[in-house]
Amino acid sequence: MASSTITVQVKVPVGFSGGEALTVRLPDSRQVNVTIPTGLKAGSVFNVNIPTAVVAPPIVVAQAIPTGTANIPALNIGSIGNVADLPWGPKAKMSMGLVACQVFFGFVAAILTGSEVDHWTPTIFGALALILFFASVPTMYTVSQEYKQARGSRGRPCCMITGWVFYAIGILDGVGLVMMGAMDLYVPPGVIVSTTLWTFASWLWMCADADAARKLA
Repeated sequence: MASSTITVQVKVPVGFSGGEALTVRLPDSRQVNVTIPTGLKAGSVFNVNIPTAVVAPPIVVAQAIPTGTANIPALNIGSIGNVADLPWGPKAKMSMGLVACQVFFGFVAAILTGSEVDHWTPTIFGALALILFFASVPTMYTVSQEYKQARGSRGRPCCMITGWVFYAIGILDGVGLVMMGAMDLYVPPGVIVSTTLWTFASWLWMCADADAARKLA
Protein backbone atom coordinates (compact mmCIF):
# COMPACT_ATOMS: atom_id res chain seq x y z
CA MET A 1 0.00 0.00 0.00
CA ALA A 2 1.31 3.46 -0.88
CA SER A 3 1.97 5.76 2.05
CA SER A 4 2.15 9.54 2.30
CA THR A 5 5.07 9.38 4.73
CA ILE A 6 7.87 7.06 5.74
CA THR A 7 9.55 6.87 9.14
CA VAL A 8 13.29 7.48 8.87
CA GLN A 9 15.63 6.37 11.63
CA VAL A 10 18.68 8.63 12.00
CA LYS A 11 21.77 8.17 14.15
CA VAL A 12 23.47 11.36 15.38
CA PRO A 13 27.06 11.45 14.03
CA VAL A 14 30.09 12.26 16.17
CA GLY A 15 30.52 16.01 16.49
CA PHE A 16 26.79 16.77 16.42
CA SER A 17 24.27 17.26 19.25
CA GLY A 18 20.71 18.31 19.93
CA GLY A 19 19.45 21.44 18.18
CA GLU A 20 21.88 21.24 15.23
CA ALA A 21 20.85 20.83 11.60
CA LEU A 22 21.66 17.62 9.77
CA THR A 23 21.31 16.55 6.15
CA VAL A 24 19.82 13.08 5.73
CA ARG A 25 20.14 11.00 2.56
CA LEU A 26 17.16 8.72 1.95
CA PRO A 27 17.30 5.30 0.30
CA ASP A 28 15.77 6.83 -2.86
CA SER A 29 18.76 9.25 -3.03
CA ARG A 30 16.77 12.29 -1.93
CA GLN A 31 18.35 14.55 0.69
CA VAL A 32 16.34 16.34 3.37
CA ASN A 33 17.30 18.65 6.21
CA VAL A 34 16.30 17.69 9.75
CA THR A 35 16.96 19.16 13.19
CA ILE A 36 18.40 16.90 15.88
CA PRO A 37 16.01 16.87 18.86
CA THR A 38 17.20 18.74 21.95
CA GLY A 39 19.02 16.60 24.48
CA LEU A 40 20.42 14.07 22.02
CA LYS A 41 24.13 13.52 21.53
CA ALA A 42 26.45 11.56 19.23
CA GLY A 43 25.29 7.96 18.92
CA SER A 44 21.64 8.70 19.79
CA VAL A 45 18.94 7.53 17.36
CA PHE A 46 15.73 9.40 16.55
CA ASN A 47 12.86 9.01 14.08
CA VAL A 48 11.71 11.51 11.47
CA ASN A 49 8.58 11.31 9.29
CA ILE A 50 9.39 12.15 5.66
CA PRO A 51 6.71 12.78 3.01
CA THR A 52 6.90 10.34 0.12
CA ALA A 53 4.83 9.22 -2.82
CA VAL A 54 6.42 5.82 -3.27
CA VAL A 55 5.74 2.43 -1.74
CA ALA A 56 8.07 1.89 1.22
CA PRO A 57 8.33 -0.28 4.32
CA PRO A 58 7.27 1.41 7.58
CA ILE A 59 10.81 1.73 8.92
CA VAL A 60 13.89 2.46 6.82
CA VAL A 61 17.42 3.46 7.75
CA ALA A 62 18.60 6.85 6.54
CA GLN A 63 22.15 8.06 6.08
CA ALA A 64 23.11 11.07 8.22
CA ILE A 65 25.78 13.31 6.73
CA PRO A 66 27.18 16.67 7.92
CA THR A 67 25.17 19.67 6.65
CA GLY A 68 26.63 21.29 3.56
CA THR A 69 28.32 18.20 2.13
CA ALA A 70 27.24 16.34 -0.97
CA ASN A 71 28.00 13.13 -2.84
CA ILE A 72 29.21 11.40 0.32
CA PRO A 73 29.31 7.58 0.33
CA ALA A 74 26.74 5.60 2.29
CA LEU A 75 26.57 5.94 6.05
CA ASN A 76 25.44 2.89 8.00
CA ILE A 77 23.59 2.92 11.31
CA GLY A 78 26.08 2.17 14.08
CA SER A 79 29.06 3.59 12.20
CA ILE A 80 30.08 6.90 10.67
CA GLY A 81 31.80 4.85 7.97
CA ASN A 82 33.12 6.73 4.95
CA VAL A 83 31.70 10.14 5.74
CA ALA A 84 33.89 13.22 5.17
CA ASP A 85 36.40 14.36 7.80
CA LEU A 86 34.61 14.54 11.13
CA PRO A 87 34.62 17.87 13.02
CA TRP A 88 36.32 18.40 16.34
CA GLY A 89 33.51 18.04 18.89
CA PRO A 90 32.99 19.83 22.24
CA LYS A 91 35.09 17.28 24.16
CA ALA A 92 38.04 17.74 21.79
CA LYS A 93 37.77 21.52 22.06
CA MET A 94 37.66 21.22 25.85
CA SER A 95 40.90 19.21 25.74
CA MET A 96 42.47 21.90 23.56
CA GLY A 97 41.46 24.54 26.09
CA LEU A 98 42.85 22.51 28.98
CA VAL A 99 46.24 22.03 27.35
CA ALA A 100 46.43 25.71 26.36
CA CYS A 101 45.84 26.75 29.99
CA GLN A 102 48.29 24.10 31.18
CA VAL A 103 51.09 25.46 28.99
CA PHE A 104 50.27 29.03 30.07
CA PHE A 105 50.40 28.17 33.78
CA GLY A 106 53.61 26.19 33.25
CA PHE A 107 55.39 29.17 31.69
CA VAL A 108 54.04 31.50 34.38
CA ALA A 109 55.48 29.17 37.03
CA ALA A 110 58.85 29.23 35.26
CA ILE A 111 58.86 33.03 35.07
CA LEU A 112 57.86 33.46 38.70
CA THR A 113 60.49 30.96 39.86
CA GLY A 114 63.19 33.20 38.43
CA SER A 115 61.75 36.29 40.14
CA GLU A 116 61.80 37.45 43.75
CA VAL A 117 58.30 36.25 44.70
CA ASP A 118 57.75 33.74 47.49
CA HIS A 119 58.12 30.05 46.62
CA TRP A 120 54.40 29.30 47.04
CA THR A 121 53.22 31.43 44.10
CA PRO A 122 55.13 29.54 41.36
CA THR A 123 54.35 26.27 43.14
CA ILE A 124 50.61 27.00 42.95
CA PHE A 125 50.83 27.82 39.24
CA GLY A 126 52.86 24.66 38.68
CA ALA A 127 50.27 22.59 40.54
CA LEU A 128 47.48 24.10 38.43
CA ALA A 129 49.40 23.23 35.27
CA LEU A 130 49.86 19.67 36.51
CA ILE A 131 46.14 19.27 37.29
CA LEU A 132 45.22 20.50 33.81
CA PHE A 133 47.74 18.10 32.31
CA PHE A 134 46.17 15.25 34.29
CA ALA A 135 42.90 15.96 32.48
CA SER A 136 43.89 17.13 28.99
CA VAL A 137 45.59 13.97 27.69
CA PRO A 138 42.98 11.42 28.90
CA THR A 139 40.24 13.68 27.49
CA MET A 140 41.88 13.66 24.06
CA TYR A 141 42.31 9.90 24.37
CA THR A 142 38.55 9.44 24.86
CA VAL A 143 37.97 11.64 21.80
CA SER A 144 40.30 9.40 19.81
CA GLN A 145 38.45 6.27 20.92
CA GLU A 146 35.08 7.77 19.95
CA TYR A 147 36.36 8.59 16.46
CA LYS A 148 37.86 5.12 16.10
CA GLN A 149 34.61 3.46 17.10
CA ALA A 150 32.60 5.63 14.73
CA ARG A 151 34.98 5.11 11.82
CA GLY A 152 36.03 1.54 12.50
CA SER A 153 39.54 3.02 12.32
CA ARG A 154 42.78 2.14 14.12
CA GLY A 155 44.04 5.72 14.08
CA ARG A 156 47.79 5.81 14.70
CA PRO A 157 48.58 3.33 17.52
CA CYS A 158 52.23 4.42 17.59
CA CYS A 159 51.16 8.01 18.35
CA MET A 160 48.81 6.86 21.10
CA ILE A 161 51.50 4.69 22.76
CA THR A 162 54.06 7.50 22.53
CA GLY A 163 51.53 9.90 24.02
CA TRP A 164 50.98 7.63 27.04
CA VAL A 165 54.74 7.19 27.55
CA PHE A 166 55.23 10.96 27.47
CA TYR A 167 52.24 11.32 29.79
CA ALA A 168 53.70 8.99 32.43
CA ILE A 169 57.07 10.74 32.34
CA GLY A 170 55.40 14.17 32.42
CA ILE A 171 53.34 13.21 35.46
CA LEU A 172 56.43 12.01 37.34
CA ASP A 173 58.40 15.15 36.44
CA GLY A 174 55.50 17.45 37.27
CA VAL A 175 54.80 15.87 40.66
CA GLY A 176 58.50 16.01 41.51
CA LEU A 177 58.78 19.71 40.60
CA VAL A 178 55.67 20.64 42.60
CA MET A 179 56.99 18.77 45.64
CA MET A 180 60.36 20.53 45.33
CA GLY A 181 58.62 23.88 45.15
CA ALA A 182 56.48 23.07 48.18
CA MET A 183 59.65 22.23 50.15
CA ASP A 184 61.18 25.56 49.10
CA LEU A 185 63.88 23.87 47.02
CA TYR A 186 65.20 25.84 44.07
CA VAL A 187 64.04 24.60 40.68
CA PRO A 188 65.76 26.14 37.61
CA PRO A 189 63.20 27.86 35.34
CA GLY A 190 64.63 25.97 32.37
CA VAL A 191 63.65 22.67 33.98
CA ILE A 192 60.07 23.88 34.41
CA VAL A 193 59.94 25.04 30.78
CA SER A 194 61.29 21.72 29.49
CA THR A 195 58.76 19.79 31.59
CA THR A 196 55.95 22.01 30.27
CA LEU A 197 57.02 21.34 26.69
CA TRP A 198 57.36 17.61 27.41
CA THR A 199 53.82 17.43 28.76
CA PHE A 200 52.53 19.41 25.78
CA ALA A 201 54.25 16.92 23.48
CA SER A 202 52.32 14.13 25.21
CA TRP A 203 49.05 15.84 24.30
CA LEU A 204 50.22 16.44 20.72
CA TRP A 205 50.95 12.72 20.22
CA MET A 206 47.50 11.81 21.52
CA CYS A 207 45.94 14.51 19.34
CA ALA A 208 47.72 13.07 16.29
CA ASP A 209 46.09 9.70 16.99
CA ALA A 210 42.64 11.32 17.26
CA ASP A 211 43.21 13.39 14.13
CA ALA A 212 44.12 10.31 12.11
CA ALA A 213 40.94 8.56 13.32
CA ARG A 214 38.62 11.45 12.46
CA LYS A 215 39.92 11.99 8.93
CA LEU A 216 38.83 10.07 5.85
CA ALA A 217 41.77 7.87 4.88
